[in-house]
Amino acid sequence: CAGWRTTSAWSVVMTHWKSRRAWTVERSARRCAVVRYEAGKMARTNDFTDPEMRSVEADYPGFRDSSRLRVRRAEELLEEKRGRVDAAALANLLGDHWDPERKRLRAFAGAIAQPHNVSSVVFEPEEGIAWVSDGAAPVCEGPFRRVELWENSGPGPELPGVENALKGKKFEASRRYLDAFGAWTRRKNADEALAMLDRAVADDPEDPIYRHM
Repeated sequence: CAGWRTTSAWSVVMTHWKSRRAWTVERSARRCAVVRYEAGKMARTNDFTDPEMRSVEADYPGFRDSSRLRVRRAEELLEEKRGRVDAAALANLLGDHWDPERKRLRAFAGAIAQPHNVSSVVFEPEEGIAWVSDGAAPVCEGPFRRVELWENSGPGPELPGVENALKGKKFEASRRYLDAFGAWTRRKNADEALAMLDRAVADDPEDPIYRHM
């Protein structure tokens, strides 16, 4: 790690699929640590896990709590599916909307799925394929299309078994929130954004996130 410098904090995940082993290299401008996983599963989000790296990491409580809630939920899902984890299970994990702290289905906040997600991929190296999310944010909700890793064949069929965790009015509310975000960030149209937020609140009044942007 000593000669591998970086100007910011990053974690690089490395795997060896034949031996079923995984490591994370946690890096900052002056430090580097290797974290090994031996429990047959690995989940990582957006904060360091090595004690020395964590001791010098800038601490933003909201960011930290969200990161640790998401890794906690990912570990729960992996444990539930132990021995049965396939590409569809991992794709559904990336689009999971359960908030483990509040014990409820939410559009985002303490959930793994986030509205600004622009890239999600599931690798199957032993098969030589990847399943790459396709569409507009949040692409973590799918669909995922097959891509051959060693061929230039373009996107293939969709991965079966991927479902959106949000149903009915909860799904509609999440779409109206995205519409509100687009109305403000792209067109600076406050009236349209507020109208979309009102519709989101009406569709899912118990999710407090729709009252903030």
